[in-house]
Amino acid sequence: MKKILIFADAYIPGFKGGGPVVSISNLVALIEDEYEILVCTRNHDFGEKTPYENIVSDAVTHVNKHKVLYLSSYGGLAFWRAMRSFKPDFIYLNSFFSRTTRIVLFLNIFLWRKPLLVSPRGELLHNSLGIKKRKKNLYLSLFKTAQLHKNLIFHSTDSIETGSLANIFSIDKSEIREIPNVSRRYVSTAITKEKSELKVVFISRICTKKNLHFALNVLGNTTQIITFDIYGPLEDQNYWTKCREIIKNLPSNITVNYNGSLQGNNVTETMRQYHVFLFPTLSENYGHVIVEAMQAGLVPIISDQTPWVNLQEKNAGWDINLDNHKEYGVVLDALFHMDPPRFSELSQSVINYINSHLNSCDLKSEYIKFFKTIG
Repeated sequence: MKKILIFADAYIPGFKGGGPVVSISNLVALIEDEYEILVCTRNHDFGEKTPYENIVSDAVTHVNKHKVLYLSSYGGLAFWRAMRSFKPDFIYLNSFFSRTTRIVLFLNIFLWRKPLLVSPRGELLHNSLGIKKRKKNLYLSLFKTAQLHKNLIFHSTDSIETGSLANIFSIDKSEIREIPNVSRRYVSTAITKEKSELKVVFISRICTKKNLHFALNVLGNTTQIITFDIYGPLEDQNYWTKCREIIKNLPSNITVNYNGSLQGNNVTETMRQYHVFLFPTLSENYGHVIVEAMQAGLVPIISDQTPWVNLQEKNAGWDINLDNHKEYGVVLDALFHMDPPRFSELSQSVINYINSHLNSCDLKSEYIKFFKTIG
């Protein structure tokens, strides 16, 4: 049985690392019958220092049908020991810019020389590169000058990410393996609402990339009575301070609540307390939270910087250009006034759309076929 060593800066039972945690755990659950898998990760959640309860640090732990190594010291020596003892056929990295990737790349070049598969998880998309732009551009320039990308196999999850990778590294798109992320599956019924009410939710990490301040400014320009609840870890305290200032100045018709982080097993149940998922993100290579919101029956109002585009023509929500600020408010107003039967029809249409999309993919076969070509 082929052996895969996966490095992940955050992993279950953690949930504060956002989409990558979901992407990796869903993929592992899909293929763990076919491969011997070891996930090497921290012994604590993203942004925390306290170790998880009920896990053993620095020893291989069996989770379902795969193994996890929760490390108390997450660095080069521990990585090398994991590589040497597990002897993988290939290594799967889940970030391009992370310190983990730099260390493993160095160890592999000089000590191990095994195939390295890298999934950038949206880090190399245009809007993501615009955050800390100078630092990232310098690193990319040095990386390409040293031709380190020649030692990597790239995995993208959609055509936009494939195009970005091909452009950045001047490689043919055929050299990049494009397979979508694996999503959790939920069964939901249409959401109901009363006329002249609207409960809106934002669920994501609180940081510049997720663009919460934009959502708040949109709400500030509406005249309807709207409840807006925010869930997510405070990744960037300075950014949260900026958002709080906007909240203080919102008109009285907008009620905003920050409800802290939301654990993965509570997401869908919590989502179904709302009508709309408002998520004007700067960039997503997939957007697990968007998929979960649609499966839960929420009407998505999102940016056009995700793979989920042309939603309006599919009667499955709205994806709106971030330059079209007013359109976000127009859609919120329309949903506020929408009568109950029409809203339930729309909610069911969203569910039908996302389920049809997910059912059309045989991702397990695609990943197995891909991994057969490595190592």
